[in-house]
Amino acid sequence: MTIKSDLVPFSNFINTPPLWHGTAFDVTQFQFPIINLSRFTPQPISNTFRLGHQMEAIFKQLLVYDSTYKILVSNLPIREEKQTLGEIDFLLEHRLHKHLVHVELTYKFYILDTGIAAPRLQLIGPNPKDAFAFKLEKIKNQQFPLIHTEASKKVLKNYGIDSSLISSEVCFKAQLFIPYIKKNTLGSLFNTDCIVGYWLKISNFDEIDFGVHRYYFPAKHYWAIPPHNEVSWVPFANALKLVREQATQKRTPMVWIKNMEGLLEKLFIVWW
Repeated sequence: MTIKSDLVPFSNFINTPPLWHGTAFDVTQFQFPIINLSRFTPQPISNTFRLGHQMEAIFKQLLVYDSTYKILVSNLPIREEKQTLGEIDFLLEHRLHKHLVHVELTYKFYILDTGIAAPRLQLIGPNPKDAFAFKLEKIKNQQFPLIHTEASKKVLKNYGIDSSLISSEVCFKAQLFIPYIKKNTLGSLFNTDCIVGYWLKISNFDEIDFGVHRYYFPAKHYWAIPPHNEVSWVPFANALKLVREQATQKRTPMVWIKNMEGLLEKLFIVWW
């Protein structure tokens, strides 16, 4: 698969909205700087990196290019004796105001299950274990408190950093997929600008008339980018076969769909 420009992953990261604005769930969103990429020259990022590591590399390159923040530490492991307690994603210093902010970076893909009443439980990853509620609790109970542990204080002291002056925020970007059939709207707690596509069960994919469309299955490291035409599209029969194979392995594929009018859409087809 060929991407037109090396800037695509970077512009896509910038253009992916935060899952919420301001403070929600007692967690504050990091205000990512407004960045003009016209003079930005990206460094290559290996496709062998996991998607999360790709996003960390993109985040780091963009902040180094921008003049708003200075990166003091990144991907800093915190250990106590032989045990690793966790890792600090980024510790930044605002160049003008000099305040320190600990940023945990998260980039997620969630489907919206409106059959669940509680809003924070409605967002589920393509892997059902990767739900928003689990990630939120990890941020609040593990990742944010890590900065104030005695082990972190000792490590940060070596960098000349006083951990008591640090506030914790999250850069939580997400792409959301709403039900294809009912096309329900998203609850008010979340940013509707994050909606980029749909999801449906494999049984519905087989039953609903998708036969006239063409399909492409992007590798996971391309999930974040918008669909485009420079791929090898396959007919429905091939797509259905691959979806069924993925279902037997309990995997949820992302599918790009190209309809008869040439409209491109993103879709997750869930096995559960």
